[in-house]
Amino acid sequence: GSVSTYLHGLSLGSRVAFKHLPSNMAEQYPFPTKRTITMLAAGTGITPMCQVLHKVLGNPGDERKVVLLYGSQTPSDILLKEELDVWARTLPHRLTLVHVLGTRSDDPLPAGWKPSSESATAEAGWIDRQKVEKYAFPPAK
Repeated sequence: GSVSTYLHGLSLGSRVAFKHLPSNMAEQYPFPTKRTITMLAAGTGITPMCQVLHKVLGNPGDERKVVLLYGSQTPSDILLKEELDVWARTLPHRLTLVHVLGTRSDDPLPAGWKPSSESATAEAGWIDRQKVEKYAFPPAK
């Protein structure tokens, strides 16, 4: 939508402010005009995203596709990991899960670490423009 278009037009290093929606995202489901959803979350910000994922992925009649870029400092900081792994493993045609790990933008992935689900992906550093461009659905026109 318009926010995606705006974000894709930002220069590298631009600062972006986010705010909490006055309504619960899960209550806005079923998002009738959206066939694809890109989610960006870090740390505890995964909890409202999981509420939406429950609604979208838990509805057998909903074929919407979701990309989730989820940032954590370390593998042990990944919240709701088991639940995310189950979705990534059982619904790889609907959920693209990208774990982004690091405390700095140039951090490498921890030695030997890889996602426990083969259908999930791991990236090092922070969620940045390059990762969003690589994984996210294109902005709506």
